[in-house]
Amino acid sequence: MGRHELGIVVSADANATPVSPGNAPVKKFALPNDVPPGATVDVAVALDLPATAGSYPLSYDVSCGGAWFSQALAVEYHDAIAVALPPPGAGDL
Repeated sequence: MGRHELGIVVSADANATPVSPGNAPVKKFALPNDVPPGATVDVAVALDLPATAGSYPLSYDVSCGGAWFSQALAVEYHDAIAVALPPPGAGDL
């Protein structure tokens, strides 16, 4: 079995149409182990988010050996991520 990865794309434009990981630059995160059908796995990810507060399109997918599930199954996975800025002075000591 090939290496499984979670791929995530966060658009820098809040009005953009979501783009599937198979069709855009993507951040990839290795899954810790094979995940059998019906099972789940937790994956911690660090994303580069836009610097302006708002709701941004987020797309995600899983690949196996470089082949994205969405391309093989003709299914796309989209959501949104909310970016909030800290209040002024929140980082001051």
